[in-house]
Amino acid sequence: MNKLNFIPLKEVMNKMGIDESIKPNIEMLEKRKIIWRKISDFSGLDVDINKVTCSKEGYIEYEGFSKLIAYIKEQNFSNNIDFNNPNNLKKFHIAYNCKVLNRARENKDNKYQIVLNKKPKFLIDIFVKKNLIEKDVEKELKVCQFCLDALHYKGYDYNKMAYKIREEFVNNFSFEEFLGEEFDKNEKDFKD
Repeated sequence: MNKLNFIPLKEVMNKMGIDESIKPNIEMLEKRKIIWRKISDFSGLDVDINKVTCSKEGYIEYEGFSKLIAYIKEQNFSNNIDFNNPNNLKKFHIAYNCKVLNRARENKDNKYQIVLNKKPKFLIDIFVKKNLIEKDVEKELKVCQFCLDALHYKGYDYNKMAYKIREEFVNNFSFEEFLGEEFDKNEKDFKD
């Protein structure tokens, strides 16, 4: 069915004052749908960190999708540690102006994946001394404290808070609360 010739749609457009001669950019909508599928997929989208933008709220944004999460898929370590302890793994990022991401952009570092998860679990590859130990293993990661600071998330201030308070913020970070309705809204818009 051609939605542009669907009479009820035309009637709604007329009521809303939308000019019928304006045609939606189907190619752009399809591109956004493909990007949504990739960023909402558990494995994420491999995006050059220099190609993401900053939303007006300070979040990571890509192709119009906001509140994205950047993380390092290939995590390299110099020695064996407890890889099941999220405190030992690299953090995930939620703020465009996080000092860690700013440094990555300055160094043209392309090791970040972009996702929009509903939970703090990510697919990572673990390397010790450049040797692959585990591939595509699901691990829980913690939020970056510098991101919380850049966003002043819930009053977070890295320099003014005691270590225990900062640790509490990180441990109590809620994906559901952070995302609000962002994930569900996009999922509804792009679901087949």
